[in-house]
Amino acid sequence: MIFNRCTVAAALHIAVALCQEVRADDAGVIADLTSEAEKSIELGLEFLVKTQKADGSWGDGNKVAYTSLSLMAFMVKGDMPEQPPFGDTMAKGLDYLLKQSKSGRGYMGTSMYEHGFATLAFSEVWGSSSRSKEVREALKKAVEIIIGGQMPQGCWGYGPGGGGGDISVTVAQCVALASAKEAGVFVPTETVDKAMKYVSGCQEKSSGGFGYKGASIPGYARTAAGVTSLMLCGRRDYAGIEPGLKWLQDHATEEKWYEYGRYYATIAMLQAGDDYYQSYYPAVRDKMVESQKGDGSWNSSECRIQMNILILGAPYRFIPIYQR
Repeated sequence: MIFNRCTVAAALHIAVALCQEVRADDAGVIADLTSEAEKSIELGLEFLVKTQKADGSWGDGNKVAYTSLSLMAFMVKGDMPEQPPFGDTMAKGLDYLLKQSKSGRGYMGTSMYEHGFATLAFSEVWGSSSRSKEVREALKKAVEIIIGGQMPQGCWGYGPGGGGGDISVTVAQCVALASAKEAGVFVPTETVDKAMKYVSGCQEKSSGGFGYKGASIPGYARTAAGVTSLMLCGRRDYAGIEPGLKWLQDHATEEKWYEYGRYYATIAMLQAGDDYYQSYYPAVRDKMVESQKGDGSWNSSECRIQMNILILGAPYRFIPIYQR
């Protein structure tokens, strides 16, 4: 599996180079990366390098989530721990997450939301580090905690023992489980089936949008999250996918939870196919580039930096969840 991933990464490097040549010849052929977007990604990554803390983490609160997303942001162009140009930075971030896993006996962060992002980061980075064995063990423990924390109705609460439960924290676990399964970690079919039943139950059938708890008032972020989890968990033929994608297209200008919603929407549009993706990505890409500050950051929220880099860098498709 390790060699397969490395082989795929090498092939993708060649594919990216070829795509860049096509854009240079005829910029109208591919609604994809632009030189401005590539510069924006580099500026964002440089900002993350400068703001990493001594212990390898990012952020003042929710450090596990920020660090997990930062690792994935560095992976967006195919960079890996211990390899230049960002190898040392990534290795420190990975070390921080592994320490959190050990100290928490597999549980990472202050909520299942953070734990879900950390599990996803482990599954995406596994096979790209000299510490792959250690990462895999941490990933397996993280998955066990997710499986054990599922509530009877199929959702997850914000703590490992349950409590509450909504589509946002549930989708974080669904995406993490889907990625872990792709990495070869066992995930019970029953766990996925229950989760998908909960997520699909949050869709408002008349509009196609997804609610926060059940089929309530739909929003962009929760709809993007719901559609993404269904697709990544093998429910591509589910009847609610197309209405959900259509809802996202019809509400493309919704601003609430903008980066969070586009983070999931980007994955959904990639998974849905080129027609959806090509009609979605350019406008989002240009808005991200235009709103970036001179120091490489966006606004005041640290999480926006990582998510914006992940959104902008989707065309590279190095991160496994960006691959169909």
